Amino acid sequence: MYGSDSKFTQANGWDKNLITNNNPQQYDIAIPQAYLEVFAPFSHGVSAKIGHFYTIIGNEVVTAPNNFFYSHSYTMQYGEPFTHTGILVNYALNDAFTLNAGTVTGWDNFNENLANWNFLGGLSWTNDDATDSVSWSVISGNSNNLNNTSSTNRTMYSFVLSHSITNKLQYAFQHDFGYQVQPNQNISNSYWYGINQYLFYDLTDTVSAGFRGEWFCDNKGTRLNMGTPGNYFELTTGLNWKLRDWFSLRPEIRYDWANSKINTYDNQTKNNQLEFAMDIILAF
Repeated sequence: MYGSDSKFTQANGWDKNLITNNNPQQYDIAIPQAYLEVFAPFSHGVSAKIGHFYTIIGNEVVTAPNNFFYSHSYTMQYGEPFTHTGILVNYALNDAFTLNAGTVTGWDNFNENLANWNFLGGLSWTNDDATDSVSWSVISGNSNNLNNTSSTNRTMYSFVLSHSITNKLQYAFQHDFGYQVQPNQNISNSYWYGINQYLFYDLTDTVSAGFRGEWFCDNKGTRLNMGTPGNYFELTTGLNWKLRDWFSLRPEIRYDWANSKINTYDNQTKNNQLEFAMDIILAF
C-alpha cells in the first residue's frame, strides 16, 4: 500500500524500516499482507495462511472499499489489531461451522519481538441460506518483551452477529472486550470495550442506506493515546451508491461526542463534532 493511509497498516519491523517520511500527513509505504496460503482437501477442507496477513478480529475490515461506511468505528480503529504475522489454520467443521486457530507474533508486528507468540482463533456459524451468521474471535498473549525477562499479557475478543430481517433490511451487532496487564505495578491494569450496532437497507438495486451507532469505553485512556479515561460515542448514517460495477460513491454524515475530562475533538477544544465525508471508489 502506498499513500497517506499507509501509516494505519505499518507493522513493527520490516514496515517501519521502509518509512521514508516521518510526517504522518505525507505519502508513505506499507506491506499489509505477504503470505502463502495452502489448502488440503481433508474432510470439508483445511487451509492455512503462513506469513503476514489481515486480522480476523472484529466486523469492519482494514481494506476501505470492503466496509459500508467511509469512516471507521472507534472499536476498529483503536481497540483491535490490523495485521498479524504467523500461521492461521482454517477448518470447515461442517457446512455451517468454521474453526480458525493459529499462532502469531502479537498485534501489528512484522518481525520484531518474535518471542511474543499469541494465540489467534475463532469460531463462526452461518445458516444454510447465508442470511444469518455469528462469529467469535480471540487473541491472547504477550504484548512486549522487556529485556527478555518481563512480559505483559493482552487479551481481547470480538463477537459479531448478523441477521437479515428482510430481503432488503440487515442488522449487525458487535461487541469487543480487551484487557491488558500493565508492566508497571504502580499502574492498575487497563481494559476497553465497545458495542456497535448497524442497520443496512437496500433502497434500490444500486443504492443502499446505512446507520451505525457506537459506544466505546477506554477506562485508562490507553487506547486513544490521551492518557485520560473516557467514553466515546458516534452516530453515522450514509449511502452506498453504485453507479457502475466499477464506480461507487459513499457519502456520510457523522456525529461524535465524548465523556472525558479533556476535550477530544477540534484540536482538543471541543467534546463533540459533526462531520460530512465522501469518497469515490474505482474498482479495477
